[in-house]
Amino acid sequence: MNSNKSKSYLKFLFIFSASIYFIFLGILITAKSINNQYIKIHGVYSNSGNPNQTRNLLKKLNNDKYSLIFGSSRIQQLSSSIIKEKLLNINYIYSRPDIIFDFLKRMDDVYWENTNKVFISLDFHALSKDRHYVDVDEIFNAKPKFNFLLQTIKTASLSSLINSTKYLIEIITRDQKVIFDDYGVRITKKIIWSGRNPVRLKDDTSYNYELAKFILNIKQICDEKKKEVIFFTPVLSKEYFIQHEKFMEGFISSILKYIDEFYFFYYVNEISDFKEFFRDESHLNVDGMEKWFNLNWESYKISKDK
Repeated sequence: MNSNKSKSYLKFLFIFSASIYFIFLGILITAKSINNQYIKIHGVYSNSGNPNQTRNLLKKLNNDKYSLIFGSSRIQQLSSSIIKEKLLNINYIYSRPDIIFDFLKRMDDVYWENTNKVFISLDFHALSKDRHYVDVDEIFNAKPKFNFLLQTIKTASLSSLINSTKYLIEIITRDQKVIFDDYGVRITKKIIWSGRNPVRLKDDTSYNYELAKFILNIKQICDEKKKEVIFFTPVLSKEYFIQHEKFMEGFISSILKYIDEFYFFYYVNEISDFKEFFRDESHLNVDGMEKWFNLNWESYKISKDK
């Protein structure tokens, strides 16, 4: 009798554990499929950039003309309404010039034909081979969806379950905290920086300015395709700029070694000095973005001749 009870109890535990496991996987796979836009639901968006979301952005170039913008998180909120032209924000690529060049050279003729301009945000902290690497191959060589499901299962963890559950709850309650819309633009509630500046540079902080040579490759491929390319830096707060000012001379000279000119905005007193234009010490909010793109850009151009 006790043996039968034990068997029944073990069977119950097995069924219960298996049920919990499959519920766990169901939440994880559903959330990741929606977030990576393998499943498209009207009004539901990714909460971060990813290869398939970027692939879907590129598909828009099959049927319409857009300008493209590449850069770090500091340009994620730049939209068509701010730049005042139709725009795809390819911020998943981030701002390493070698990765951006790899992306551009893989674009086919139709994509190039429907590209108006190319905006490249130059960020000094992306000049490092040890950080911010993105595998462009994952975008242009889509793997079967089975591989995506298998990878999701293999990397399942408690933290991924928690994040997936939060994401699905935000979708159900229509309260997504961070949205990357159908044009790659990060949409968040307006935030005003408190003025706190937590960045503290480490003594071993260094940058590989040789990566700047790929900026010339970007210029050459855009010239070859007869597309205007605009190189510019983001805007930083005064506090953040001061801490990083010692890198600026090397940064500027490394870029002008390969191209003739670019727009330098790292410190703009009418923006950088006012915390109401930032969501944190190194990211503008939408008000800051709009003020930035209403400046006279020509006065911020630096070149080999100056």
